[in-house]
Amino acid sequence: MIKNENTIQYTIQEDLYDVLARYPHFNVTDFCLGWSNISHLLYKELFNRYLYAMPYGTANGRDSDPFVFVTDRLVEELYQINRGF
Repeated sequence: MIKNENTIQYTIQEDLYDVLARYPHFNVTDFCLGWSNISHLLYKELFNRYLYAMPYGTANGRDSDPFVFVTDRLVEELYQINRGF
């Protein structure tokens, strides 16, 4: 079965919705405005989710902060979902 780009993107979005649904205390609006941060448990789950795209040095904390990478990637993904991509 060949999946088109829209199907793959929908699956990625659906997965993020599932992850965030497990953390009802997480407020997406407050996070995107910089008023709140992510919990340690949510960070661990997102770290595993974005590990495939994270540079090795970042994942080990040598070159840059993995927390910054994870939060930046989450903001990008939320923005793409909001824009409908």
